[in-house]
Amino acid sequence: MGGPALSDLGPRLLPADIQAVACSEAFRHSISGENCTMVDMILGQLVSSSGKDPRVTKPQDPALLRRLLRAKDSMDAASHEDWPVHRLASVSGVSTAHFARSFRQAFGVPPHRYLLTRRLERAKALLRDTNLAITAIAFDTGWTSLGTFGRIFRAVTGESPSECRTRAQRQTEGLGRVPACYLSAAQRPDLTRAVSEKRRHAFSDRLAERCGGEIA
Repeated sequence: MGGPALSDLGPRLLPADIQAVACSEAFRHSISGENCTMVDMILGQLVSSSGKDPRVTKPQDPALLRRLLRAKDSMDAASHEDWPVHRLASVSGVSTAHFARSFRQAFGVPPHRYLLTRRLERAKALLRDTNLAITAIAFDTGWTSLGTFGRIFRAVTGESPSECRTRAQRQTEGLGRVPACYLSAAQRPDLTRAVSEKRRHAFSDRLAERCGGEIA
């Protein structure tokens, strides 16, 4: 297999393809040093984009996944409630020491970040579909402070709750026939990165703009 062909194939490889082929020791020993480097580059790009390294990830036990789903379903059903790790571990029947790591391996995000995603998704739906006061929405979706709700909402979505409401209601005027669950899923916030990391990137971008792009 030549270098250009392998390079062209890289962007189209799925994680399963890379795990089954590129991560195979037999495969790596059968290719030249240049192509082996190319495989490592492809794997590096995959790790950077997904946060997971398929070379070390092992499939989880189906029984464990079913137990973890209990915790995930509980957060889905009652995202406004407090869900500390020990409570989630108890629901799933997994030890507290192993729950958070197992949950992240199964679903790609830590449990607290998944809960935050569900709360924000619910808040966006209420902002879009109701005329409830923003304070009421904050408390109904599990926040104990309006200030914290507004700060995290802006850090994740890039806009304030009131700005989100104005934009969402304007955009959905012609979407009356679209089920609310589809709209919520389409507008689900991306929290593959922590909120603190999002803030650092946003700050760096603003600083770069002010300095004429001299700061990355």
